[in-house]
Amino acid sequence: ASFHYFILCNSLHLADRGRDTGSTVADETRRGQTA
Repeated sequence: ASFHYFILCNSLHLADRGRDTGSTVADETRRGQTA
């Protein structure tokens, strides 16, 4: 459950930041998983 919660919060954060950087949530998510 905590894992899904983390993904949800992370997705919301990245989606919000994506509007400024122009990057997509999917791209940021893949980057985050490899980091």
